[in-house]
Amino acid sequence: MEDVELRELVPQVLSVLVRRGADFATAEDAVQEALIRAVSAWEEELPSDPTGWLITVAWRAFVDLARSDAAAIAALHADATCVDDTDWVQIVEWYDELLQFVDTPIVRLNRAVAVGEAESAPAGLAALAEVDEHIPRRDAVAAHLHEKNGDLELAARLYADAARNAPSLAERDHQMRQAARLNQLLRHHQ
Repeated sequence: MEDVELRELVPQVLSVLVRRGADFATAEDAVQEALIRAVSAWEEELPSDPTGWLITVAWRAFVDLARSDAAAIAALHADATCVDDTDWVQIVEWYDELLQFVDTPIVRLNRAVAVGEAESAPAGLAALAEVDEHIPRRDAVAAHLHEKNGDLELAARLYADAARNAPSLAERDHQMRQAARLNQLLRHHQ
């Protein structure tokens, strides 16, 4: 199969991934990965359903990328108390260097968390303002930073919004638990 024909399949494969819930930027990366694999896998023999093959491989690549991104966010959120200020400063510097080469929304989300931990929640929120508000998990990061800043009411609303927009049931349940936890704290303080 020639490159021209392969590229003609990209819009269809991309639209399937986005309809399945992939954010556009990560879906593009996943489709690129599938195209690379197709070039080597299809040298000998073309599959009976090239579009289906690309969709399957791209979806698997998307899931791998999403898991990797989720693991990176979870690692940053896991236990901020065990990281001292020097470590957070180094993390922010690392993200700044990374942004020179890669400009993906998930890196910016992670950088906002790191800035919030290294400097202050308002600084993290300022970094988050540079991220498109429609990016998956943005509300969860905003909720974390607002909670750290002491605005529990807004954080609870943002956790609830993050739950509504969560890409998986596990993440939705986690965000709902966070919202419920803060709402309970707010009720007890009234």
